[in-house]
Amino acid sequence: MGLFGVPASSFEPDLEKATRESNTEEDWSVIMRLCDYILANPGYVKEALRLIMTRVTHRNPTVAMQGLTVLDACVSNCGKPFLLEVASRNFEGECFRLLDGKAHPKVAAKLRSLLKKWAEGEFKKDSALVLIPQIYRSLEADGHDFSGSEDVKVKKVSLSKDPNVVQSQQEEDDIAKAIALSLKETTSTSSPSSGGSVYPSAYPSLTGATSNSTPKKEPKKVMALYDFEAAEENELTFYKDEI
Repeated sequence: MGLFGVPASSFEPDLEKATRESNTEEDWSVIMRLCDYILANPGYVKEALRLIMTRVTHRNPTVAMQGLTVLDACVSNCGKPFLLEVASRNFEGECFRLLDGKAHPKVAAKLRSLLKKWAEGEFKKDSALVLIPQIYRSLEADGHDFSGSEDVKVKKVSLSKDPNVVQSQQEEDDIAKAIALSLKETTSTSSPSSGGSVYPSAYPSLTGATSNSTPKKEPKKVMALYDFEAAEENELTFYKDEI
């Protein structure tokens, strides 16, 4: 029997209970029992972290996400012996394996978030725990995104200064769409109208018939009743009885 009435054999079953796939929410009473057991058994710290990491590296993302919740609770509550074990080369290796494509994107994003939190919190001021801030800085320098995004890395691209060079996949897709639309419009313009007949009409068109049947209007003629002499450039001189 351990301290706080926690049986020595309860850690693994409680860990499985706290991280099982069917859980719909965190069971904090179980998680805190795990923390109590680690506090009561300093010699079990290394094995406890190993067991927790088997849940963090689980192929099911639900299990892995809950494993990270347990890990963070232990970092916050289990004292320096647990922190020293986290700030170890073994843990560093697990982090790099998970963040280099092995983990589900959501799991990787949460692990990055926790590393940043720990590097700026529990592990910041103690030189014995410096490995966690170093891991954080190394991953950040390598292009890993710590903004909360689920992308594993921020891809670094060197952009060309040539204005004729396509700089991104989006730009290339936009150009392809514009070319396709232009070809479609050209084809539509050169093909017959969808509403027209492919056979010549036996009757003249209504427009043609109308224009042919409309008589041309003759200009009107008037006779001058008196003489008028233009005084302005836009006026016309005429005489009485002139048509």
